[in-house]
Order: sequence, then C-alpha cells, then structure tokens
Amino acid sequence: MDIAYNVNAATLALDEAQRYVEEEREYLHSIVKTVAWETSYGLSFTDNPTSWRLVNRTHAGEEVVFTLQGVVEAKTLPPILDNSKVPRNKAQFLHQSITLNGLGTPTFNESLDALRAMYPMFCRQFPEGRLTATFMSGTNLTFSNRFFTKRSEAGQLGSVPFERSVDPKNVLAQMLNSTLIHTEENQVKYYIRQHDMGNIFKYLPAEPQTFRVGDIVEVQFSLVVYQMRAEHYTCKPMLYSVALLNAKYGNDLAMQHSPMAVAPGSAKPLKRKVGYPTHKGDIGGSAEAIKRPRVEGDEDEVGGLQKMSLEE
Repeated sequence: MDIAYNVNAATLALDEAQRYVEEEREYLHSIVKTVAWETSYGLSFTDNPTSWRLVNRTHAGEEVVFTLQGVVEAKTLPPILDNSKVPRNKAQFLHQSITLNGLGTPTFNESLDALRAMYPMFCRQFPEGRLTATFMSGTNLTFSNRFFTKRSEAGQLGSVPFERSVDPKNVLAQMLNSTLIHTEENQVKYYIRQHDMGNIFKYLPAEPQTFRVGDIVEVQFSLVVYQMRAEHYTCKPMLYSVALLNAKYGNDLAMQHSPMAVAPGSAKPLKRKVGYPTHKGDIGGSAEAIKRPRVEGDEDEVGGLQKMSLEE
C-alpha cells in the first residue's frame, strides 16, 4: 500500500468488516472448512457463455458466488469517457477490474489458502500443465469482467444496453458489432453499504466512479475457466459486484496526495475583501476602499463602467 496509507487503522476496520457475516452468502475463506467440500463443489461446463464454472452440487448445480472483503489496492473501473484510449482492434479484451489487499487479516489469508486448496481440483479437469491462474499476486487478488462477449460464445445470452454510469458517452456502445455483444454476464453492479438499524445493513446502488484506492470494499465473484487457445485454459475470478463499506481511509489517502493539502503549522490567515463598489471609495456602503484588480479591457472604461464583450 501507499506509504501515506494508515495501514494500522485500516487493518482494524477491515477485520471488523469481515466479522459481519450473512447466512445466505458463500464466503471464500470458509469453503474449505466445509465437510467433504471436495465432493460438494466441482466444475461444470456451460455454453451461456462457453466456460467452466464452480458449482455447488448440493444446491442443484447452482453457480457459486463468493463474497470477500478487502482494501482497494488498484482499480480500472468505469466510466469510459475517452475513446482515444480505447483500441478498437482489442475491444474484446477491454475490462473493468479491481485489486484487493487483505492487509494481513486472518480472514483474507484464509481466503488465499482456500484458492490454493481448490486450484488442484480445477487443474485435474484439464490436460496437465494447460490451466493457468494469474489473478493471485502475493497477498493481493484481482477480480475482473470484460465489457464484451463474443457472439459465437454467448450461447442463449442476449445483448443488453450499457449502463449510463458505465458508458455515458457511448464509447463502448459504438464498438458493438456482429461479433461482439454486451450481455448480463458482462455487467458489474456497484453499491454503497449503509447502516439500517442495529447490526443490519442495506445496500444502495452506486456509480463506479465512487470508488477510490484505499477504500474498504466487498466484492462478489465466481471462479470461471475459459479456453484461451487450443488446449490452453485460464482460471479467473469473474467480478459481479463491488460494495463500498468504508470510505474513510480512501478519503484520508486522497487528501494526503491532494494539491489542497496543507502541512500542519504552515497555514496562514488569508485576507479577503467582499462586496461591490456603490461609489468611489465604498464597498457595500462602507468607507473601506476597494482595490480592483486590473483586467483586460480596463483601458476601455467609459463613465466609470467597464465595457464587457461576450463570446457566444
């Protein structure tokens, strides 16, 4: 993390956030603690879109969506505002992503251990040495989701419009063509968690531009395997949602790097004159003199009034 980041305080806050558990959710750190988890979970092939996904066999083969909390280490999130930075010939690879740091908390470390324990199970579903996973980097995890799906791999999934908060200038929409579509699988939902009452929370919709490095967030994702080329496969955590849990430490970090930040003890009181001259020497009826800065066009003053030009 950034050297200016309050790691100690953020670690305590993250640890507290991880203690809040909702029964209906699957938490990554707890999966390998489940009795006979190797037989309860497995990979299942689907053509909507073409991929292999981790499913819970005891829940009628339902896709497993995990929940994990961490601190935002890096992010590539919408909105997409500038088409000059979007290479059209690589549109199929464009994605939104977020990297989380667990700050050494036990729950996050157990989540990393769970992924390491599941990986051999994934590998045995494919020819030896043909499955790779690059989303784990030290103590960080990266979650992503592409903006587009190949029409040939979409199966029964239909095209859906981009959210306004994601593509306000239609940069991505203009890349849709006969081979690429935007589906529900490509959508990521964003939320802000707020206290409702007691220890109950509610999740309100948010825009992706809300999030900052240093924020404590919660992500929902699934583990998906895609075929990259002939007999080569990659395992990725498919990002489905991001929820802001605590913005304090992200805000503090942003202020540390803000040009508005002032070092303690260096601030000086500022002088200010407010008002409008009613006649020479007066400000708002007072006898205090006004020092009006010289502006372009002062030489064109007529009868004490300055000429102004408006450009349409």
